[in-house]
This record gives sequence, structure tokens and C-alpha cells, in this order.
Amino acid sequence: MIFHLNEDDKKRFRTLSETFDRNLDKADEINEKMVEGDPSLMKEATLLKNGEYAKNPYFLVVTPLPKKIGSWELGYEEYDSNEVFLADNVVSSGAPYFEEKNPLGYFAKPFKFLSLKEKGTTWMSVIPHEINTMKEPLSEMKGQVVVMGLGLGYFAFQCLGKDNVSKVTIVERDHRLISLFNESLLPFFPHREKLTVIEGDAFGKEAQNAVKEANSVFYDLWHNEDDGLSLYERALKEEKQSEGVLHSYWMEKGLLAYYRRTIIVIMDEELNHPEDKLDDFTSLLGRTAKALQKKTFSSYKEIASFLADESLKDLLRDL
Repeated sequence: MIFHLNEDDKKRFRTLSETFDRNLDKADEINEKMVEGDPSLMKEATLLKNGEYAKNPYFLVVTPLPKKIGSWELGYEEYDSNEVFLADNVVSSGAPYFEEKNPLGYFAKPFKFLSLKEKGTTWMSVIPHEINTMKEPLSEMKGQVVVMGLGLGYFAFQCLGKDNVSKVTIVERDHRLISLFNESLLPFFPHREKLTVIEGDAFGKEAQNAVKEANSVFYDLWHNEDDGLSLYERALKEEKQSEGVLHSYWMEKGLLAYYRRTIIVIMDEELNHPEDKLDDFTSLLGRTAKALQKKTFSSYKEIASFLADESLKDLLRDL
């Protein structure tokens, strides 16, 4: 990267770096306090109403017995009363400094929810975070919908209940999870005549063929930002091949906030430690740094614009 910044712009970039450090420190502090069950977090959290979430159509209808198939385990977990958790996407304030906020919530009474684990790791659970982060993508789905990733079938279930959705196709690569879904969850689903489950890879021929017939596509293949960013990058590249089809991604705002951190690290190194050179251009960090080698910034305004969500999506598509 090449920077031509005046002193005022350099000062603003230092504010960006300081905000970046605060974002990381705050996220680490919250995670540590949640693990410890620190009650002081309640001051930063919103009291959620059990009844509002219990009225969710999926909660009302899908009530399977616990079951295990292979490494997959279907069962129930519970939030304790006053247990604080992340309740929605990480929120960025946007330009100029992209301060992040972590929406926290808690219930006054215990809250029981359905969960899906693989080898002891929870892959999906019908909790406020899942429900809230899927609201916007669900509102966009219409026509023939393709869902990449099965999980508990929550997203597909909600799509089936929409009058403007004519068909839902789920693409899932794990046949054991499909069996678990068919045996334990599918019997509770309405409008099953509109639902098809395909065994295949989300980036394989089966998925590509399904997308050709689709109006809307939703990707839900990742556990969190750590494993999700590289998959999100691949999905954005697939989007380029299907013009006219709406593509939506689970936790997209959080993924972009995570990627923005990567860009800020690269910028900071280039501005303040230009002698440190990356020698690995295979990682996402390295490939991003290589793609930006000749990128020029003449003002902080250009930097802030480059760090906006749509700009970061364009960069990921073209890496």
C-alpha cells in the first residue's frame, strides 16, 4: 500500500488504530466475563422476554426427542436466569472509525432451547443470536430458495412459512446429519411438499445446479468468524457466477467486521512498520496484503471509504 497522508489524516488513522485496539480489548473482556459468569456484564446487556422467543413458530412446532446419529447429537440446552450471552450481530458504527458494539442479552428466567452438536461442539442452537442474525436474510428470501447448510433446519422452516416462497432446497454434505434431520426434525415441518434436501457440497455441482433454478440463496456453513471468513470469501466468488440471484450470508456483518480488522492490521504495519514484510501469501491475510500492494490512499476519507462493508465485499470477491 502507498500512503500520501497529511498530518491531520495521520492523526485520524491513529484514532482508527486506537479504536481497533479498543474493539479487540472489549471483545476479549466480554468473552472472558461470559465464561466466568461475571454478573457485572448485566449492566451492558438487555433484558429479553422469554415469551417473545418462545412464540417463535419453530419453537412452537419443532419439539423432537434427543437423538444421536454418528458424531451428531440432537438435544436441549438451557440458559440460566441472568446468564449473559451475545444476542445479535456485532454492530459497527461505520465511518470514520468503525467502533464495534457487542449486543448482549439475558433472560430473567431459565430459557431452554434445541441444539445440535458434533463431537461435543455446538454447531447450531435456536437461541436469540441465531434468531436475530437470521431476521434480515429471511425477510429477503423469495421464490425458489436454496439454503447452503442444514443445521437444525431453522432457516428453511421459516422460509417454508412464507407465502412468497414456492420451493426450498437445502444442500448438505453430511449424510448422517441429513438422516438425523429426516428422522427427528422433518416430521414437524409444515409445507414439506415445498422442501427438498440434496446431499452435496455447497461449492459442488449439485449446489451450482440448484442455484441455476433459484431466486434466492442463503449460506450458513460456518460456526463463527474464525472458520467463516474463508468460506464467505468462496461464497462471494460463487455469487459472481449467478447474476440476478439474491445471495445472503449468515452473520455477514460480523464477518465483515472481522475482515476489516485484518485490513487495519495490514494498513498499520505498512504505515508504521514498513520494514516488516509478509512472506506467506497463501493465507487470507497474505493474499489480501498482496492484492493491496499497489493500492494508494491520498486521504483518510479514502481509507474510511475503503473500509466500508461493500468495498470489503468487492475486495474479497476479487482476491
